[in-house]
Amino acid sequence: MVNSDKHLTKTRSNRVVPLNENALRALPEKTGEYIFERNGKPLNVSFVSHRFKRYIRQAGLPDGIHLHSSRNSFASNLAEKNVDLFVIGKLLGHSSPSTTTTLYAHVSTSHLHDVVNLLLD
Repeated sequence: MVNSDKHLTKTRSNRVVPLNENALRALPEKTGEYIFERNGKPLNVSFVSHRFKRYIRQAGLPDGIHLHSSRNSFASNLAEKNVDLFVIGKLLGHSSPSTTTTLYAHVSTSHLHDVVNLLLD
């Protein structure tokens, strides 16, 4: 979809969001203008956030998990698979590489162990 007055990024530029096969299968069949809609209108951000939080609590997961946590996990998981931070930034829609580096250059302790173990080969 191309951005219009109703579909703008923060920087008012076009944005492509590539999805893998698992993500495409998880999406509802698109019948209207929006992927996530009710009665032909886009879902309100607050509604989606509150619904996500309800599901987190029902699942017994930590209360500190928010919808934005999935974005952080996405970026961190890609970084741990050695995806270039520039590419991760493009996927996240960052206009500056320094934003990506500042937010997502951290890695898990287990990944650090894996990297050190590369020297055993």
